[in-house]
Amino acid sequence: MSSDTLGHRIEIARTAKGYSRVQLARRLSIKSATLGNWENDLSEPRANKLSMLAGVLGVTIYWLMTGKGDDTPTEEQLLGTATLQQKLDAAKGVSHRLSVILADLEGDIARLQRRLDEEHEGAIA
Repeated sequence: MSSDTLGHRIEIARTAKGYSRVQLARRLSIKSATLGNWENDLSEPRANKLSMLAGVLGVTIYWLMTGKGDDTPTEEQLLGTATLQQKLDAAKGVSHRLSVILADLEGDIARLQRRLDEEHEGAIA
């Protein structure tokens, strides 16, 4: 597939954002087959979908259409963004697991404290 086609630029930008075809299609309220047709250069998005596509993917319409522009992201930059997004997603997952462990630990400490308090009260009585 040539990198100088609209379809390939859509695919590059989608991949860089870390979206599957299904995920991006849902964000655009289209069928994944429609997105597949765009990426395979079998059809092109209408202007309103092209605008939405550029916004969701964080690129300009001009870049999508021509592959040019002062703010043209390189494939390396786009893929670097995907790597950063993957790292962020991994960090969020670790953070979530850590918060679950901390909550469990807080519960264990609270139960232990209640038991110690009860034993202490029993020893006083």
